[in-house]
Amino acid sequence: MIYTNEMTLIVPIDQLETAKRVSRTLDPDVGGFNAFERRCTKDGVEYAIYSTPVTASFASNAALLLALPDELATIVVNDYATRWPDLPVPTMEELTALCEVIECYVDSQPEGYEPVVMESAL
Repeated sequence: MIYTNEMTLIVPIDQLETAKRVSRTLDPDVGGFNAFERRCTKDGVEYAIYSTPVTASFASNAALLLALPDELATIVVNDYATRWPDLPVPTMEELTALCEVIECYVDSQPEGYEPVVMESAL
């Protein structure tokens, strides 16, 4: 695969768990759930942020999927049934709520967000 694009996803902290569960599906290997480790704030609200290199096809498809909860649900449910059968599947209500607030940027940087310095887990 040739990664020609950069995709950045931003979600409010209250949507973090659902975003990570969806990311598990969109990631072709097993690292998706570990996404969204950076934090930022905007207008006093805390957000989780994830940036990753992606193929052009993935960038356009992911951005579209994140705007269509019904389509996203089909993909998520099928992937969980195949790869993650023992894990809870995000509900339609959770996916709809996520799609309403997630921000997706392809080859551009979001503006107005301030990075949050995370405390070390040491």
